[in-house]
Amino acid sequence: MAKHYVFGYGSLICAESRAVTASALKGGDGCDAAAPAIPIRLRNWIRLWNVCGQKNTFLGVQRFPPTGGKGSEEIDRKEMDNNNKNKKKNKYYPSCVGVLVPLPSSNNGDCDNNEVLFALDRREKCYDRHRVDLNDIERVDNVLLDTDDAVVVDHIKHERMQEEIEERYYTNTFLRRPRRPRQQLVDCDNNNESINIKKDTYNNSNASANNEICVWIYVPRKCYTKMASNTKYPILQSYVDIALRGCLSISKSFTKEFVDGTYGWYPGHQYNDVLVPSSISSHSNDNNNNNEDNKKHCCWINDRHNPLYVRSDKEFSLKNSDRLDAHLVLSSNDSKRTSLLSYRIEPR
Repeated sequence: MAKHYVFGYGSLICAESRAVTASALKGGDGCDAAAPAIPIRLRNWIRLWNVCGQKNTFLGVQRFPPTGGKGSEEIDRKEMDNNNKNKKKNKYYPSCVGVLVPLPSSNNGDCDNNEVLFALDRREKCYDRHRVDLNDIERVDNVLLDTDDAVVVDHIKHERMQEEIEERYYTNTFLRRPRRPRQQLVDCDNNNESINIKKDTYNNSNASANNEICVWIYVPRKCYTKMASNTKYPILQSYVDIALRGCLSISKSFTKEFVDGTYGWYPGHQYNDVLVPSSISSHSNDNNNNNEDNKKHCCWINDRHNPLYVRSDKEFSLKNSDRLDAHLVLSSNDSKRTSLLSYRIEPR
């Protein structure tokens, strides 16, 4: 029997938002559920503001490179090097973090995966549902630990944290890690007191061979991605808050990667100067515009007091506004962090 998952990369990261569509999807985010949502990183995809709804712009994803182009392994390395001088070798692939939402099995008496999928299809009516290549999926242990790659911590504490992560998210899934000898799990110093945490990339070969695993992703239809977000179809803060709520329920580091890995926050914001999605503002080529000039074309409004997003949570947004705003910061290659709030229009 096939096991189905849906990759949530926007509002579906939030358990409360998923539950509005189907109560069976609320697993995770601190909820008492047997099957929590599983934090992952999806390689070769980017997340961007490119879906034009009835009144606002939603998040979408785009395969990189686009279907029919070169495979990611064939991208001209010289071109990538020129645009990624500060990045390490073999880290040129785009990616976006999100969660795998397990669907109920078909023998569930209350509902089955077909019923839930139909409900999700109705919710994501501007999108088509596609299957994900399981080889594009990797674990995100590094951001679940809420530490940087080079941080050194006590190896006993580290092992305990790893065990907790495994137990909470991965142990009963196709992403579970085989048991390994202790010396392979930790790289201790001579005194056996500390460990250097390294980013964990999961080899998903076992999952690739498993035909009973099916992961779905909602990709925006082209007819909804022709327009850039603008004052008629703005980014809504009430929608951003729902996505951030889900991210923060996982970890601060996960939230940071979510924000950094989302493109189209403002005119000209694109992926590594290599990909310029047609859905990003037509004003994107003028990188010399100051914030005031950009605000003339600004497409992001703070609607917390009068939320326009249909699945918004006004009480949560207002109560946690400072906390949420603190995470609306972009990191650059030179380790500088820039607040995105200057691009948001405040209510008059």
